[in-house]
Amino acid sequence: MITAYSDLFRIVLSASVLMLAIEYLWTGHMLTAWVYVAISAGFGLFLLFQRRPFVEDDPDGD
Repeated sequence: MITAYSDLFRIVLSASVLMLAIEYLWTGHMLTAWVYVAISAGFGLFLLFQRRPFVEDDPDGD
């Protein structure tokens, strides 16, 4: 699971950097680009720290 979380973090970080570059080239305003990066990073952190209940496999039903 740690690997999946670190892969997700790398994807979010890469997408944030790419979005920062695209927004800066599109608008010419660095502040607007940082707002979009902050939103995407916040969503990525929400996904990263979201806890799912652990269900143990118990075929016998004990």
